[in-house]
Amino acid sequence: MVLNSFLNYSILMKIQEECIDCSGKRARKLLEGRAEQPIIQHIEGRTRALFAEGAAKGECSIPHAAKRTELIRDLVHEDISREKKDKGIELMQKLAPSVLASLPSSGFERFQRLVRVAIAGNGLELDVPGNEIDILGLDFSKLLDADLGIDDTERIYARVLEAKKIVYCCDNAPELVFDKMLIEHLVSLGKEVFAVVRSAPVQDDATLREARMIGLDKVCEIVPGPASIGVYLPLAEPDLMALFSSSDLIISKGMGNFEGLSESDLPVAYLLMAKCIPISRALGVEKGQGVAFFKHS
Repeated sequence: MVLNSFLNYSILMKIQEECIDCSGKRARKLLEGRAEQPIIQHIEGRTRALFAEGAAKGECSIPHAAKRTELIRDLVHEDISREKKDKGIELMQKLAPSVLASLPSSGFERFQRLVRVAIAGNGLELDVPGNEIDILGLDFSKLLDADLGIDDTERIYARVLEAKKIVYCCDNAPELVFDKMLIEHLVSLGKEVFAVVRSAPVQDDATLREARMIGLDKVCEIVPGPASIGVYLPLAEPDLMALFSSSDLIISKGMGNFEGLSESDLPVAYLLMAKCIPISRALGVEKGQGVAFFKHS
């Protein structure tokens, strides 16, 4: 589905055929070196079956990914990505001072650059089949300066200036370092910001542990969200639903949150790197392109 206008429309992101294979491969990559082969094979096979069932029913991937997370937690009993998350955060914190030093001092130009930084950070996701990265050998400037497939930054900035209350849905742990920069800027503009993280370990996603590790809890209020790859409103807790409904803008980071929030009619600014074919196809951009896309009813 190629879309020619990015002003007012709904995207309904459902499980695609490619997602079935990717979900199984992702389970295997997450578990390599962390579990015995029979356990890996069981979780991989069960994951493929769950996603195939969801695809046949035209469902969103979020509930099925949550079942994969439960399988891993029940059989492996650990945060399997903790070491990678910590290493990624350490490396991004080393990059942060030079990134901050290069930012414009104020105004739209600073906001625009911080959005680009946040999107580039989303390119740092670990263990994505077909999008493997070498964080140690990463040239962050290439991610930062690449052309965006959709650039609604001006419209997002206009909404930010009008907003009083903003919900920021976080994604992967390493990119949280760069999310913090953008959130600090939002707070400096007088906005009340709530950062939603995972309530328990999911892949390499940010939890309260990582938010505290980088001091995000000193910048804004941290809210525990679902323990899945993204916020999916039909399964959200009442308190989280109330927070979303009362906000003036939701900033959604990453592909998982895009999948989960695409059915909502809330004002959402999606900041992500399209790292897989189904996501790039839904947005009408090339695989690997960054996106700053504002969707509202």
